[in-house]
Amino acid sequence: MDSTLQRIIDELKRVDKNFVEVMGSVLKTENGVLIFSYESGEKRIKYPLLELTNLYEGTKTFDFQDDSWDGEYMPLLALIESTIFRAYKNKPKLKDKSLISILEALVKKPDTKIPNELLNSIQNKIRLNLSINAYSKAEVVGSLRRVLKSVKTHHSTGGSRGYLEFLEDYYSGIM
Repeated sequence: MDSTLQRIIDELKRVDKNFVEVMGSVLKTENGVLIFSYESGEKRIKYPLLELTNLYEGTKTFDFQDDSWDGEYMPLLALIESTIFRAYKNKPKLKDKSLISILEALVKKPDTKIPNELLNSIQNKIRLNLSINAYSKAEVVGSLRRVLKSVKTHHSTGGSRGYLEFLEDYYSGIM
């Protein structure tokens, strides 16, 4: 976790009663600027996020094959999936195969430096999440593997956009 960022968020909560906590208080990053949500608008703070390797905490593992896990990883899984869904909405030609390649690269090395918009967007969302929540590298990789497993499953049964269409059905009423 990034203790400096956590102090900034805690101060925003203390000072402004209109502060809305959404996905850990931070909605998104834009060119090194964190955008915080308020009922009356947004607050932008220039703050460089730490690299992934500086954000991992602990040695806890997440067995992505085990279906008995509780909601502990749901925020991490949901942010990965919602990032993929938003990318699909912006680029409807995206296919599961591309997504599989991206996720496989992230599973091998979550902080990989491949110039790919979706890959970089997933990395930034994970960096943002790890800045305010404690997850180990194994938990991040396990979450990425869990999403990858889901992509492969839906791709094998639903065709070239099986997973993306699954996400569209799932998120259509939410986002």
